[in-house]
Parts: sequence; structure tokens; C-alpha cells
Amino acid sequence: MRRLVRSALGHLPSRLRLPLMRFALKGQTVLEHTADMRRSIALSSTPEVGFGRDLRPHSRDTQLIKDYHRIEKGLAMPAPKRPFGSALEHRIDGLLDPASMDDDLVRNVTSARAALSRWNDEGVVDEEIAPLGPELRALDREAVEAFVFSRHSVRNFDRSRPVPHEILDHAAELAMTSPSVCNRRAGRIHLYCEDELVEHILRLQRGNMGFGQTVGQLAVVTVNSTLFAGAGERNQKWIDGALVAMSFVWALHAHGVGACMLNWSKSNAMSARLREVADIPVREDIICVIALGYPAAGYRVARSPRRPTAETIRHHD
Repeated sequence: MRRLVRSALGHLPSRLRLPLMRFALKGQTVLEHTADMRRSIALSSTPEVGFGRDLRPHSRDTQLIKDYHRIEKGLAMPAPKRPFGSALEHRIDGLLDPASMDDDLVRNVTSARAALSRWNDEGVVDEEIAPLGPELRALDREAVEAFVFSRHSVRNFDRSRPVPHEILDHAAELAMTSPSVCNRRAGRIHLYCEDELVEHILRLQRGNMGFGQTVGQLAVVTVNSTLFAGAGERNQKWIDGALVAMSFVWALHAHGVGACMLNWSKSNAMSARLREVADIPVREDIICVIALGYPAAGYRVARSPRRPTAETIRHHD
């Protein structure tokens, strides 16, 4: 259909063609935003739900995660109020249903609920829920700069040396320590190494011309959209997902593995195709595709000049 429209527009005089093209592009943007809105409404959780057992499971679980993390944060404050959290206790007691919930979530909720009761009753901070923080030590500045400045996007991989699964798993585990709104932990990392599937994903992505043939392994970073609630969090999934993607690339770099982030600036229809091809659940939104692997011998990197510090940093003293 798009080809037919482009062909028809191509036969028009430029004075007519250009305005119609602009109108068509704006119309396409409106259609995609409308699809985004429908998807967000269908998948997102209910914000601040109160309590009760009539919620969809993902809304209930999202609320419980937010509430137990509020207890953790409250007990980590310099001077926690005492008592606090009566509304949290009430809501948790109404929503908690161990028979229909993940065991880890049940443990996290019940331990936080018990820690809140202990604080309110005895004034004792639970060491598991709010442990003392580690001593922060500055690393050698030259070593830090050497590590950070040595990371570049790699566009020439050695397919004869696949990255072992244990290294990929460790990098993914480290990536999951990224900051996450109310500890929602919505980021997901899908890993692919089967040649035909990797090639299919690269064809859909289309931004790997000239080096895609050297890519033998891919990651697709996604977020579980059901873990976000309400209009205020409509953009939060992209932030959380991007943090996971960047942390994953840094962790790969620490293992000596190269990576190149491939943007996923695609239509909803293309995202649906990638989910089908790559076996990604419908509830997950796609953040980016990442080509990864050990760099080929003699590989080159783009110069990619950075903007000057004076232009990107402003001190508000």
C-alpha cells in the first residue's frame, strides 16, 4: 500500500506532491501514536488501586511491588517515621494472595510487611530489608577513563569466536542491577545465536547494512509493559529499558565483548512482526536490538566526536 501511495505521489507536480507527502507523514505519525495509546491502555496496570481481589493479576502484582519497595525505601531513610505505612499495610493485606502469586513476590512482600510491623512495634530496622550500604571507594581515575573511553560501537565481529553463554548470562545479570522505577525490574534481554534467526532479525531491523554479515549473535532488549501504571508512567518503560540496555553493553565491554546498539525506530506493525519472529511476548515493548561478539582482528571504529563539556554540562550553583 505504501508503495502504491508513493508511486501515485511521484507522478504529481512538486507543488502538489510535497504538501501531500507532509500530510501523509503527519497522518502516519497520528496513526502510530493512536496505536501506542491503545496498546498502553490495554497493557498498563491500574494506578494506586486501593485494595481488593478483583484486579487483573499484573495490576495486583505491580501494586504489591510498589508497596513493598516503599517499605524498603522508608526504612532506608536517615530518620524513618514511627509509625508509618498504615495505608501500605492495609493495601498489602487486601491484595496478598499467596496461592495465585509467584513465590519470590510472596516472600518479598511478606518479609517487607513483617519488617514494617517490627519497626512500628519495636523501632528496629530489619537488616535484610534495609541493610547498611557498602563503603564507596573511588576507583583510579585513569583506570576509569581508560575503560569508559575504550568503549566504541563495534561493526566488525569475529563469527568464529562465539561469546559463551555464561558470559552473556553474567552480563545480563549485571544489567539487571540498573535503577528501576519502584524496583519494578521490567527489563528483559532476549539472546539469539541461531544463524537463520539472527539474519531474520537483522533484516527486520535494517540498520546494519555493510556489517550485518559479520554478526553471529544478537540481543533484543524489551520491557514488560504490564509493570507500569497510569498516565504518569507512560514514558517510564523507555527509560528503564534504556538503562538495562546500556548496562548490558557496559557489562559486555568489561568482558571484552564488543557491541553495537541498533535502534528500533519502527512501526507497531514491524514490532509485532519482530515479536512473532523472535518469540517475544505481546506484553513486551521493544527497546533496541544489540549486535554483539568478539571484535574481528584489525577492526575499526567510527571517530564519533563528542560535544564539548561546556555545551553539555551546566552547574546550577
